[in-house]
Amino acid sequence: MELLVDHGLLIATDSNCRICNIHLNGDHLRHDLKVSRVFSKNICSLSENETSLLLSELLDGIRNFRKKSCLNFDDESYLTDEDYEVWTGWTKAQFNTFLLHNLHH
Repeated sequence: MELLVDHGLLIATDSNCRICNIHLNGDHLRHDLKVSRVFSKNICSLSENETSLLLSELLDGIRNFRKKSCLNFDDESYLTDEDYEVWTGWTKAQFNTFLLHNLHH
């Protein structure tokens, strides 16, 4: 889904394309991932069922984003550890240490 939204690439489920663990941050693509586009003559076509599933996943993603459209660092339970890393580049513990250090200075 991230390849589609962020890079405009759609990879069919029966494709031989793979994403290695070194390219992931948890379940998400690393923010510094370099995506190269190698075009071939093969055209990706989706069945009606695949198209329906893809649109359903996109809508679910939009709904989830809407629910979490506000960042709340005051309530630690609001964001996951992965959210902290995605938004700040730090773990939740590192972020809290930074805050404590700066609040006392």
